[in-house]
Amino acid sequence: MLRIEPLLAELSLIYYEFDRRTRSFRIEKRPPNANFGAELVSITHRLQKEKIPYRIRKDKSIHIVEKLTFWERVVHFLGRLKTWWRTRNLPIYVLSDKPVEGAKNLAIFTIQAMQVQPVLTHYDALIFTSKNGVAVLDAMRLPWKKIPAYAIAPQTAKAIKNRAGNLRYVGKTKHGDSFAHELVPLLAGKRVLYVRGKHVVSSLHTILRTHGIACDEAIVYETVCQTPSKPIVLPKGATIIFSSPSTIHCFLQNVPWDESYHAIAIGRTTAGHFPPHIHPTVADTTSIESCVSKAIAHYVVTK
Repeated sequence: MLRIEPLLAELSLIYYEFDRRTRSFRIEKRPPNANFGAELVSITHRLQKEKIPYRIRKDKSIHIVEKLTFWERVVHFLGRLKTWWRTRNLPIYVLSDKPVEGAKNLAIFTIQAMQVQPVLTHYDALIFTSKNGVAVLDAMRLPWKKIPAYAIAPQTAKAIKNRAGNLRYVGKTKHGDSFAHELVPLLAGKRVLYVRGKHVVSSLHTILRTHGIACDEAIVYETVCQTPSKPIVLPKGATIIFSSPSTIHCFLQNVPWDESYHAIAIGRTTAGHFPPHIHPTVADTTSIESCVSKAIAHYVVTK
């Protein structure tokens, strides 16, 4: 199994994500047209090259096959069954209205488009650090799809690819300031537009301009907290998944933090914006699915 780990950074996956609990490369339940096919081929090619046995399931997930004895398989199956039974109805909450397997939805914010129409004709590249920026820009029906796009992480890259954008690069570190330094040699001599939300926590724009990159900003959306019609009451021991600093603000505006709660942060940047009395666990990758897996793993270990 250790042979899998070095491959993950090299593959730069967008549609697939490796789940360490099930030893599988998983894809969303609703595959985004045919775009994931090339990634499936890339993964299986590398597995064959490394002589790692695998099986492709009907849902297009890729399961790593281990050579186990009959009794080892029985023990493994019983272990997974026990984990499923213990975690089948965990109080794990995602702060959005998008359904995610293994979690409950708690919509406490909305994405609101700004009344702007950025002019794109003068730019050689677009930078996206959120899939929200991609969705809002696309809804404006502007001619952005032919302009090379640079995405901070796989989820943002997926949003670009699904809308037939010209994805040129996906960040390796998946964090704002580090992503900016990755872009410096790639964007030298180019005129760049950073498409972003109203509130950002990285210094990406400043870093690029400091290194001589002609970078402008287009603020196309903002995160707006919602006030529920009745108080939100969560059970003791609930795990809450935070996908941005804005979700931290919106949650704490509506729900007093209980010391029994557990916070999962989607990345280091988000983790750095919690108040001192909350100590989050950071997900392995910057996706909500990875956060849910981390939450389940935490429950299994602590319980």
